[in-house]
Amino acid sequence: MYNYTKENFFERVAEAKIGNVIDVTYIEISRDGSRVAILLPEPTNALKVLEFVNQSEGVKFREILSIPMTLSDFKELKFNPMNKNFIFLLTKSQYQLIEIIDSFNEEYQFDDISKEQMTQSLDEFKQIEEEKIIKRYETYTISCDSAHSQYACFSWDRYGKVYVSEIYNSDSGDLNGEVRYIDPVRSLTVQREKGETLEQSAEIIDGISSAVTSMILTQRYLVCALANGCIDLVNMHFSDKDLKEYRNTLGSSYKRLSVDKELKVSKLTAANDYIISMKYDLGYKKIMAKTIMNNIYI
Repeated sequence: MYNYTKENFFERVAEAKIGNVIDVTYIEISRDGSRVAILLPEPTNALKVLEFVNQSEGVKFREILSIPMTLSDFKELKFNPMNKNFIFLLTKSQYQLIEIIDSFNEEYQFDDISKEQMTQSLDEFKQIEEEKIIKRYETYTISCDSAHSQYACFSWDRYGKVYVSEIYNSDSGDLNGEVRYIDPVRSLTVQREKGETLEQSAEIIDGISSAVTSMILTQRYLVCALANGCIDLVNMHFSDKDLKEYRNTLGSSYKRLSVDKELKVSKLTAANDYIISMKYDLGYKKIMAKTIMNNIYI
């Protein structure tokens, strides 16, 4: 981990050894900046989750979990921005939700803490407890409905649900597809509590004219980049409570999970190019987009 300042440029402040690996498939940081997920390819084939720990001698990495991976053809992974204990992984043919769960070792008992330790401050007592905590995990995996389609991208929303793009080649050879709105956290909860797999129900976004190759959320829209070079602004889902609060600002044209506007991006459509990745700048005021022909747009 590096700290960047104008005076010192890049200054290394922490590092972690993750084994004898020569490549990393993917790195993702949780929204609060306290955890990092590192996806390692074969032969390691594992997902390692590290945590930043502030100590007297400085910031350090601590590995809290190492999860063997059986999936391949990874597209991307992201922490749930509202809950860093959930990680969503997407491959071409499957998606997987991982829940990180705090647990005490079976050997640990409250009686192990001495009377002297119990009289310490709350922060010190909390540190003693956290040293006894171990991490375990549970997974929920779904495969693509058809052998002729594949997953392309996804985005978490503020309610812990996920938008997932599924694409396929039409009879004419053009890329088509659909975006599904799913609740994998609920499915994992049912799987754990009832011991059965919940059939994943999904809502389909209405009005998308081509395959969605990248997506990103604003406060108002799900921004979808299409394979035909256009950009769709989709009315994203709001809870009933939020809908009452924002109804006046959303306007009368708001229709949940439907395309509100389609933007023609002439530079892309003229060159038969399309966006495959979108990220915000540090100020969350601009979107940086990368295309399949390695062009960058802001």
